[in-house]
Parts: sequence; structure tokens; C-alpha cells
Amino acid sequence: MKVKKEVKDLCRQLIKADKGSDEFRNIQNTLQRKYGFTTFSLLALFYKEPFIEYEPEQIPLIKEK
Repeated sequence: MKVKKEVKDLCRQLIKADKGSDEFRNIQNTLQRKYGFTTFSLLALFYKEPFIEYEPEQIPLIKEK
């Protein structure tokens, strides 16, 4: 599955942002509200090998058309 470029870019920005900063919180809120990310799916971005975890109902939100 190809993930939308915007989602990938936001995930990369979140990883690089200072934890707890306004930038971090804004990106986190966007991923949660617009794309249905949960706390656990956000944590997956910070694993040793980052990945995007999603639920089946999120596929239309994050899948590239």
C-alpha cells in the first residue's frame, strides 16, 4: 500500500521535532484528528525501525489514490 505523501511527511516531521514543543503537538494533533492516528500508532513512529501502524478503517484516510 502506498501511503499519502502528506502522511509520510508529517510522520517524518514528528520524529524530528523536539518532544513537547508546539510543533510536535501541532503535528501530533493533525495526525490524530485528520488521519485517525492513536497514541499507539504514534509510538510506532519512534521504534528503532519506525513504521506506520493503522486500522482498516483508516485505509481511505492514509492510502494514496
